[in-house]
Amino acid sequence: MTGIYKICSNCVMDSSVSDIIFDNNGVCNYCKNAQLRLEKDYSLKKKEEKIFKNLIVDLKKNSKKYKSRYDCIIGISGGIDSSYVAYLLKKNGINPLAVHFDNGWNSELATKNIETILSKLDIKLHTEVVDWEEFKDIQLAFINSSISNLEIPTDHAILSTLLKIASKHNLPILHGGNLSTESIMPATWMHDNKDFFLIKKLCKINNIRIKTFPILSISKILYYFIFKRIKYIGILNYINYNKNEALKILENLGYRKYEQKHFESIFTRFFQGHILPNKFKIDKRKAHLSSLIITKQITREQSIKILSDNSIYDENQIKKDKDYFCKKFDLSINEFDQYMKKSEVSADIYSNYNKIFKKYSKEILNLKNFITARKIY
Repeated sequence: MTGIYKICSNCVMDSSVSDIIFDNNGVCNYCKNAQLRLEKDYSLKKKEEKIFKNLIVDLKKNSKKYKSRYDCIIGISGGIDSSYVAYLLKKNGINPLAVHFDNGWNSELATKNIETILSKLDIKLHTEVVDWEEFKDIQLAFINSSISNLEIPTDHAILSTLLKIASKHNLPILHGGNLSTESIMPATWMHDNKDFFLIKKLCKINNIRIKTFPILSISKILYYFIFKRIKYIGILNYINYNKNEALKILENLGYRKYEQKHFESIFTRFFQGHILPNKFKIDKRKAHLSSLIITKQITREQSIKILSDNSIYDENQIKKDKDYFCKKFDLSINEFDQYMKKSEVSADIYSNYNKIFKKYSKEILNLKNFITARKIY
């Protein structure tokens, strides 16, 4: 990245991203790559509809084969995407088991949205509640490390929990991750949440004994995906998914929206809305909005206007969240302020996960293709 500020002429990704590249027309590599992915995965509307219908048929066949009362497992956070997955499946005659990982940071609104949507749709909820003292220590280990992705413990535990329950019921996992609203996210901003080497290393450095935290080791990954043949499918990629249209449908069911994407969690709200932009100079709104621009769900001009407001969310709420964050972690305000001044540290210092990933990239890609295969059984 040079010292000259530049913004993409097509989306709102800019030179704050270290590996961004602009062509002669000022278009960045991120929106060009996103467009290629979208063209590949959304080649024809009719094809998408056929794939979706086949998935629904396969789900029914699979649950009948294993004599399960449920047809699939879905994760539910209270956010728009996961809530819409619940609606979409129920609308198409699928009976999912909703799984929620309670890491101790749910907002009241998230809890209410989960209860409202699942109650209206008559979907059973299974909640995994974290051992807070152990989880708090692991989150603190990540905070003390000064790496940029503080969400790794939560994201890792969610995936591990979903796989455990899917394995128990011999069911596929259908999730809300999608290209329509999430096609752009710089790898330099985040670190892979499946990196159990990193979690174990930071726990060892901080003298934390892992007792109940659901570590997803290589052996478990192979067990779940190869031996148990669990499928992990982004169902929203096989429909014409529009975030605003989805929100309208959910609001008719009593759903209430949040200020920003992923703000259903108090931790994530404070992390993405305050820590990331102020400590790590990362504003994830740029990636979120750029994804929506690519799929024509918002204009570039509207996005620039949104970004012109330097305050990502209400200043009074930030202060409340900061106080809550510090109290929950037993940190003084001064200790938190000192943390915010510490320089960023690369996760690669603690883990060789990325080196292993690069070395076995072909094998990992083959495994990924197998995991996300559209046929259920």
